[in-house]
Amino acid sequence: MRETDPVSVTLRGIQPDSLAGYLAGLGLARVCAEQLRGDIRAAWREEGFTLWGLDSAELLEFLSAEYAPSPIVSPWAGGSGFAEGENRSALKAILESSTPRLATYREVISKVLQFPELPPTGLTIADVLDWARTQIATLPENKTRTELVRLLCESEKSIQSGRTTSRTPVADLVQGAPAAKLFTRFKSERRRLSKAGIAARCRNELPDACVAWLDASLVVFPNEGGEIDQIPTPFSKDAVKPRLEYSRLFMECIGATLLANEPQPELLRGFLHGTPTRSLRESAAGMFMLGSAGGANTGPGVENEKLPNNPWQFIFLIEGSLLWAGSLSSQQSGMSSVGRFATSPFTVRHVAAGNSSFDGARDQAGVVEVWTPVWSRPSSVREIERLLADGRVEVRARSGSMERARDALDFADAVGSLGVDRGVESFLRFALLDRRGGSYIAVPAGRLQVRHRSEVDLLRQLDAQLDVLDSQFIRRFKGDGPPANLRSLRSNVNEARFDVATRGGSDAMVRLVRAVGALERVLARRDPSKDPRLPRPLGGLGLEWIAACGDTPEVRLAAALTSLGRTGGAGGFRSYVSSVSPQKEWEFLPAPRSRSWFGSTLPARLASVLSRRLLDVNAPGKEAAGGRNPTWGARQVGIEDIAVFLEPGLIDEVALEELLFGFTWVKQGPGPKPRIGGPAAPPAPREYALLKLLCLPDGVPVGTERVTLKTPPELVPLLIAGRVDDAVRVASAALRARGLKPRRLSPSHRTDAEFGTRLAAALLFPMFQVDALLRDALLPSTEEHHLTQEMTDAV
Repeated sequence: MRETDPVSVTLRGIQPDSLAGYLAGLGLARVCAEQLRGDIRAAWREEGFTLWGLDSAELLEFLSAEYAPSPIVSPWAGGSGFAEGENRSALKAILESSTPRLATYREVISKVLQFPELPPTGLTIADVLDWARTQIATLPENKTRTELVRLLCESEKSIQSGRTTSRTPVADLVQGAPAAKLFTRFKSERRRLSKAGIAARCRNELPDACVAWLDASLVVFPNEGGEIDQIPTPFSKDAVKPRLEYSRLFMECIGATLLANEPQPELLRGFLHGTPTRSLRESAAGMFMLGSAGGANTGPGVENEKLPNNPWQFIFLIEGSLLWAGSLSSQQSGMSSVGRFATSPFTVRHVAAGNSSFDGARDQAGVVEVWTPVWSRPSSVREIERLLADGRVEVRARSGSMERARDALDFADAVGSLGVDRGVESFLRFALLDRRGGSYIAVPAGRLQVRHRSEVDLLRQLDAQLDVLDSQFIRRFKGDGPPANLRSLRSNVNEARFDVATRGGSDAMVRLVRAVGALERVLARRDPSKDPRLPRPLGGLGLEWIAACGDTPEVRLAAALTSLGRTGGAGGFRSYVSSVSPQKEWEFLPAPRSRSWFGSTLPARLASVLSRRLLDVNAPGKEAAGGRNPTWGARQVGIEDIAVFLEPGLIDEVALEELLFGFTWVKQGPGPKPRIGGPAAPPAPREYALLKLLCLPDGVPVGTERVTLKTPPELVPLLIAGRVDDAVRVASAALRARGLKPRRLSPSHRTDAEFGTRLAAALLFPMFQVDALLRDALLPSTEEHHLTQEMTDAV
């Protein structure tokens, strides 16, 4: 069957933007393929879920007259209708029906009612009180025993007063009565002890559809005590709650549709085609539909226990769960207790990144995410089964091998690097969040397109550092954990990292490096000897990180600063902004070093670093600098970038500072050949050109030789004080003393401390256009002779 087959139907009412809509599409495709025609094909299109091989009229006729629902039962769960005192109206309606389409359902219910593992029926108050006395005798002194004693005493008083008798059936008890509460505890204890037996009997004796539902709602892993370990799946979060017990809700929806006194075709058309209907039924929807799950501020009014829902949608989302869970059994063997939810297709640990709706989940433990694959090519149900049966994406580990995605960040990496190659065009992301006291909701968080993003390959380098940060530092804070500021900065890194994996591009990389830099700036201020402590300075990212951030003045300036290397007693740049060793930047100093990153502005902090480096370069007992000035760096900038930095407001200084701290995590090395030219920039002040000649790493080139110069110690303090003209005079004198001929500069039009400090900061940047400095700051010999002759004639 080709996509161009004219026999098809597009169902605008079934959209993948909610977990309910997505699963309902899967369920409809499965049911049509199994019960109507095996060559049905399905795909997600912009208009809605599309089926090929039948038209709208045939689909409506099949669903309204022939569709036989899967026999969904959950006898292991409280509220499923299989125990005394539970709501059995829907179960009873199916048992008493005569329609052939429910024949299998009736057989399954009848068989389950005969299971010996189910709580016994026909109990009296005396039976319950005997159980309570046995429990009390075996329990130690604790809250559970105290509560049982209280309920037993109140029940015995009720019998003594004549309000009840010991022969009263528990089915006749008023809800909330002490004996009724004891009976509820009895049922819960009986189910806990027999749950594994009930589940095993379901697996061995019931049809395959029942087994698939067992996997979807529980996923069976017997623990050491023989009980079922509940594994997180899209259903297990809510499936065992009596009020939201899904098999009972499924039966109720069957009763509201297939067993209704009068057919309601508008409900079916509303489900399939999205047409308006007034026949919606108030019911609990569970976690699957964000807007109709009930609760505060989720619908009309303020608080809504139940909201109008279409029972057909609930029926088919449960049918879809059987297709979703069809691969669980084959994936159970060999799974450890860690990450067992990976047995659910495309299900990973939650990371609060990529969507502001997740802010409330940052401190929730055990949250999982479901990523639903969306395809537009017509596919058979068997092909869909194979896609879900694999149910995983793989990412390249740091060792080079392929590993299964563990969390949302891994998943985004895998999708971004084409880890999924099944014809899937995108994934829709849902986080199963606890919205209020154990009541879960599937929060949608947008669509992730499947396409290659080269930046994803760099993220593994970052993960190695973040693993060290998390495991050996952040998780070792005692009490309430790490400071809120540190938690927030760490979350910001996840947000930016997710953005790189899902969108890519240099802008996303800049945001990530800035987030890392903001985090490193806080870490750099911490005493490295204080517990908890990092075992080493974080870093080791490749030079590709700088290239991936694009080509902006902020990136170039930050990269140049962090490439400042060791010169004599002066260490690398990082040793001036944190407590790393000046000579071994892979180690912390044994005690906090006197950092030089001080000042109220970025230029002031850079000027402080320059001052300290000028003192350290020739410190006694240190390696001789060999005449070199401590402004040597593996990467240099051009005079245009210096001019932009010197003009206030032309550069984002917050971004520059965060980038330079982020780039301290990058291995330093030479970069590409610096560019010359670019967007128009204001001319650099001549004061800078003259002053920079005293801050060149290898002196001033004169012909084939170089004139070594030592920066006068008073130069930087004069600039910081705003005495720019005095600093120029000191610099000119130093140049003349070495036989150079500086130009005469007019008095500076700016003599404020802000401009002087910015000039001092600019001297720290490694700069490659020395010829431009010479042209602007020194006189050629002919020009010097002409000016001298003019002065003589004037005299």
